[in-house]
Amino acid sequence: MGLYLMNYPLKQFDAPFPPSVNHYLGRNGKHSFLSPKAIKFNRDIYYLILMNGLNKKYSIPIEVHYDIWFPDNRKRDIANYEKVLTDALVKAGVMKDDHLVHKMVIQRMGIIKGGKVTISILPIRNLQPT
Repeated sequence: MGLYLMNYPLKQFDAPFPPSVNHYLGRNGKHSFLSPKAIKFNRDIYYLILMNGLNKKYSIPIEVHYDIWFPDNRKRDIANYEKVLTDALVKAGVMKDDHLVHKMVIQRMGIIKGGKVTISILPIRNLQPT
């Protein structure tokens, strides 16, 4: 089974550089909570989504691309940013739940002052074999 792009517009926007999943949660004994960096990032994504009119809540399978520009030369694991980015999209109302992501591409793009992420979202559906 392959993937077929439906006739929906591509959603694409630039977002600020996210905190790593290592700095996403804080702990207080047995309880965990969102760190101040995570709260700020989620709020920034929410306002970007609203300002750009991208708040259609998908309830169908989607494909997500994260093109990451890092703020400096430090060695970083790009997998540490996927969960933060996807959770922010769910909280901003782009999709009902992260289980709707059926395909994901994460790319290291280079270095840019301050860092950034270009997020692209495409609705998809499975083709039935003929």
